[in-house]
Amino acid sequence: MEWKQTVLQLDEELSRADAVKSVKGGKALEYISDQGRVVTIEPYQEMLRKRTDQAGHLPLLHKVKQFQVRTSQHRAILKVTDGSGKVREAVIFTYKGVVPKS
Repeated sequence: MEWKQTVLQLDEELSRADAVKSVKGGKALEYISDQGRVVTIEPYQEMLRKRTDQAGHLPLLHKVKQFQVRTSQHRAILKVTDGSGKVREAVIFTYKGVVPKS
């Protein structure tokens, strides 16, 4: 998996993002980019993908079995399980804050 690259990319994007939140019962991450676009990070088939404004997608990781997201105050915690069962976790800090769960 391209885990380190994905975490670095998301860290950079989330540091500038507004309204970061966990959606779909913790199975996806949604935020508003610094350009005002709605970005969703979600599992799709056996990959983790990035969608912008619900159009098209960009694959971020392949061979993904499960993706979970938790958000609290100024951080997003991402947890990915790959096809072999290996679990990876990253904590990404968001400087503009997280939208509280409703």
